[in-house]
Amino acid sequence: MIEKISKEWVTISEFERLTGLNNRTIMSAIKREMIPPDCIARTDGNCMPETSFLFDDVPTVQVEPKSTTKPYYINSQPAAEYWYNHLNLNRQASHDIREKLAKYIITFNPDFMNRNKDEPPDEKDSNSMSYKEAVRVERVAKAKIAELELKEKEGSLVKKSIVYDRLFTFGQEIRNSLLAIPDRITDNIIAVAGNRTKTLNLIYDAIAAELEKLSDINDRTLK
Repeated sequence: MIEKISKEWVTISEFERLTGLNNRTIMSAIKREMIPPDCIARTDGNCMPETSFLFDDVPTVQVEPKSTTKPYYINSQPAAEYWYNHLNLNRQASHDIREKLAKYIITFNPDFMNRNKDEPPDEKDSNSMSYKEAVRVERVAKAKIAELELKEKEGSLVKKSIVYDRLFTFGQEIRNSLLAIPDRITDNIIAVAGNRTKTLNLIYDAIAAELEKLSDINDRTLK
């Protein structure tokens, strides 16, 4: 019968029970070293850790291969803490793993969660944002977009591109009206034979007339 190295070292199936995580997730963590090599061992019948698969350069005693596969043993507590601290918080799948690991960790280390609370995201570092914070930011952005779309439909908000187009049209019409004044009043100015007062009146009346014509331009450009 194979015995545990110590009470902290458990089999994969026991680690599943402790954490609520399935075998596939745990084996994936082992392969990706989310559970570090020093928290993993495989034992023989004499309860000696077999670590040659971790340290290939260390000479080992050659033994006859056995027909049965030696089970993995995991040093459960440090393995869980290491895994928890090295999860990628930007991945949705990590969120569920982290919650399950946290529930297990507090059973043997109640202060761990107090020391490992999520810090407020650093606005200068986009990689520091947690998954929960990313979801919150996304929801806020969607709510703002929905609010802007509602205001647009109500007519209290106009797209910037539309405003720019209407301002351009407004400016073009004013420009054309003012540039037409000299051609229209030059003959009249010549006719007053240098009379300063009459010349000023002619220019003033011509400008005033054009501005009067443009008084309703706002209504016309908004249609």
